[in-house]
Amino acid sequence: MTCCGHGRDRRGGRVYVADTRNARVQLYDSDGHFLDAWAPPDAETGLFPNVVDVAVDAVGTVSVTDYVRNLIYRVDAAGTVIGVVGEIGLGPGQLLHPWGIATDAPGNLYVAEYEGQRIQVFAPDGTPWGPWGASGQTPGTSMARST
Repeated sequence: MTCCGHGRDRRGGRVYVADTRNARVQLYDSDGHFLDAWAPPDAETGLFPNVVDVAVDAVGTVSVTDYVRNLIYRVDAAGTVIGVVGEIGLGPGQLLHPWGIATDAPGNLYVAEYEGQRIQVFAPDGTPWGPWGASGQTPGTSMARST
């Protein structure tokens, strides 16, 4: 297993691990015992081919980043994809290689973009609230990658 990120369901104690190399999300209980592995249906592969990070909100919805497709999959506790957030681009609501993800108490999503050099914020229903940050070297900005 090659892992990038993980999330924890504070209500049920489950730990969700982004198993990048094996294109799946693995589930463990709070004692580290394996419970399940998700490879939800995808139109092209049937897997999470580019999973990098996982976050779980207060109601148990799991959000999974897809680095290559520039999407966030929203998944219920049974492992069923219930929605998709984002599309490729640099505008509000668009993502450019989403990497890290976090949620807050109300269920807002905070998505760190590797290439976009910013944080995208989404409401619990997936509505984009816009980006945080810009390219640069001063506080509140990110160092742009050289090409």
